[in-house]
Amino acid sequence: MAAQHELIKREDRQAWAECFWQVNYESFNEVWKQDLFVPEFKFLPCFAAPERILQICEEIAQNSAESPGWHDSDEVKLLRQIYVTAKKQHQTAQQLAKETAAANAKRWQALGLDWIKTNQSRCGDFAIIAQLMQDVSDSQTDYFGSTCLQTRFLAWSKHGRKLFAEMRKVAETWPETAHLGRGRGVFKVMVLPDPSESYRYAQEWAQPKGPNRFDTLAAAQAEAERFAAEDAQNQQKLATGEIKSFAPNFPFGYEIRGSEAAIEHRENYSMGKGYYLAQESYSGWQIRKCGLRTNLTQIAEALGRQIEAESDRLDVESQTQFQALN
Repeated sequence: MAAQHELIKREDRQAWAECFWQVNYESFNEVWKQDLFVPEFKFLPCFAAPERILQICEEIAQNSAESPGWHDSDEVKLLRQIYVTAKKQHQTAQQLAKETAAANAKRWQALGLDWIKTNQSRCGDFAIIAQLMQDVSDSQTDYFGSTCLQTRFLAWSKHGRKLFAEMRKVAETWPETAHLGRGRGVFKVMVLPDPSESYRYAQEWAQPKGPNRFDTLAAAQAEAERFAAEDAQNQQKLATGEIKSFAPNFPFGYEIRGSEAAIEHRENYSMGKGYYLAQESYSGWQIRKCGLRTNLTQIAEALGRQIEAESDRLDVESQTQFQALN
């Protein structure tokens, strides 16, 4: 069998999970279970073509599973071999990724430290950065937390005051954080399905479905008007007999909740995360100010990464985002 070293696409993992589940999961011994049925099936299949894996599973499910000793059949042995090979490849790839990330971080830190050493006197001792956070909370264990996936340097500041107005202004300089800029916040359209019930999010009730969060009040109002227009059209169709009935988007009215201040987080207390801009506390982009004295390595790495990526087309020392704010 020719090896085709291709990792399965993330969106296909559920299909493979169901496929392997059909191969009589309960009949595998404990070691086989622990090895094969790993979270998200990260290792399968990258040694054999997906079509061949599916064929093997079907053979096991249709034939061997009903026979004594089926778990020692040639099909299962082949499947185990594929898994072992895939797992080794995955571990090798993980190790290579760690080594590459460490080498990149070291290079970016050196580049950033060199730039800071040369320009700190005119730029100041504080930096405004953006961090892309991933939620790693686990409600089962009552754990709430996040991990940083990426850090982006945005601007220098000559003072240490945590001013949201300053952070919002800087947020507008980069498209990924523009939703945290001036005049932006978090707004949601709420629907009242029944007078005896409480309000529900519009995207859970109204049709057609839409976003569940908006950066501006105007955008939220436009979404509400879209839902209302749909109701008006259906009312006309009902009056003319084109339709016999319909479920209204706004049965008993709606309201828009939220504010611009919703993205301004003030967690200046024990176990808090300080002052920062973000739509969510545990996921998405966050903007905060930090000082060189306590965050030199982090700032240098983010700065060095940006300089390296843009040095071929930018004179970094003359760019606005590298200049100190007043």
